[in-house]
Amino acid sequence: MPDPDPVGEEAGYQDTGHPIAGLKAADTHRFLTVVHRGWHAIDATDIDPGCTAHAWSVCATIVRVAKDEYQPYDPAVVPGSYDPCQECLWTVAARTDTLDAALARLTDPLAHDTVAAIFNEAGRLGFLGQYDANPMDDPATLQLVATVARHAPVILVAEGCAEGDCAHAGSCPGDLACRACSLQEGSWAGAGEGMYREECTVPAPCAVLLALAKHAGVITKGDS
Repeated sequence: MPDPDPVGEEAGYQDTGHPIAGLKAADTHRFLTVVHRGWHAIDATDIDPGCTAHAWSVCATIVRVAKDEYQPYDPAVVPGSYDPCQECLWTVAARTDTLDAALARLTDPLAHDTVAAIFNEAGRLGFLGQYDANPMDDPATLQLVATVARHAPVILVAEGCAEGDCAHAGSCPGDLACRACSLQEGSWAGAGEGMYREECTVPAPCAVLLALAKHAGVITKGDS
């Protein structure tokens, strides 16, 4: 029975003295997890063996690289699932043919339908020959998709609900807010870090999401 998660040469690695120097471009572990104000992805085939401390992420951000702790990029599991860079998330999905899985994780209906509409339009234009390469991997398309995902509504629940100290059966009730538009407490707040500030908690759907949904034809001008 074949190994479901091969390593070493069977997985496309070669013992070259550098942990990723022999990585094949088509390998399952081509994209690796790195951190810089959120979790990013780097294309292992683009890393310069002569400079292993930093690298360019797929969203063109300079990130720190911990060469002894390489981990395959997977935005569905920790740490990649915690505050992922949306540009990296959707770029990797486009390049690994996992857009369906990425879309399934976008649970807000408006954001989900808007992203689907944007990709459908890109596919239509690609079919008409308006792209030289994969239309789903087009930077302009991915910018729109990443922005929709970044402004997708989140549910704000009471502190007791967040800590599991409530009597609600199933999902706890809460208000919808836009994380990207709102302000959250910083590390200076101690235990309150991450709490949404009452001075600037923007209700969702925000103006950005509504504008993109209208552009994609998901809602009409009168719907908002």
